[in-house]
Amino acid sequence: MHAKVRIAASDVAFDAPEGSSLLQVLQSNGYPIATSCGGVASCGLCRLTVVRGGDSLSPLRPQELVHLGNVAKVVGLRLACQSKVTGPGPIVVQVPEVEIVEERKRRKAERLRAEDHGLGLPPSSRRTRESPSHPSPTSTSSGSNERRGERVEWRPRVLDKRNGG
Repeated sequence: MHAKVRIAASDVAFDAPEGSSLLQVLQSNGYPIATSCGGVASCGLCRLTVVRGGDSLSPLRPQELVHLGNVAKVVGLRLACQSKVTGPGPIVVQVPEVEIVEERKRRKAERLRAEDHGLGLPPSSRRTRESPSHPSPTSTSSGSNERRGERVEWRPRVLDKRNGG
C-alpha cells in the first residue's frame, strides 16, 4: 500500500510506502528538510505540521513531545523522522523552509560590516573597537567594561603559573 504525501500550498506530491517515515519520503524525493541526527529524534529539526491526514500516520511518540511540547497534538506538529505512514492518506504536510547555514552566516557578516561602517545606524548604536595603539581615555590598564555602550575593551587574562593557573 502507498499513500500520497502532498506539500501544503503547492502541487508537490510523493508516493509514500507504508512503514516509511515522512523524513525518508521527503529525503528520497529530494525535498529539503532540516535534520542533523539522521532520523533518531535527538535533534528536533525535522519538525513539520500535518495539515490533513494525521490519522494515516503513526501515533505521536514520547520522543516527539520532548522537542515539540504538549501542544504538538493540538496544532498538528510532528517530527518527520518519527511519523510513519500507516494508512492510505492523503497526507498533507507543511514543511518549514530550510535555512542554509552558510547563507545565514553571510547575512550576519554583512550586517556586522554595515554596523561597523555605521550604515543607517545612529551614532549611539554603532559598535566601537579600540585599537591597542590608541587606547581611549576611559580605558584602564586592566581593561574596562562600561555598561552604557560607549566602549568595551577586552584583554586576555594572563595565567600566573605560580598560582596553579
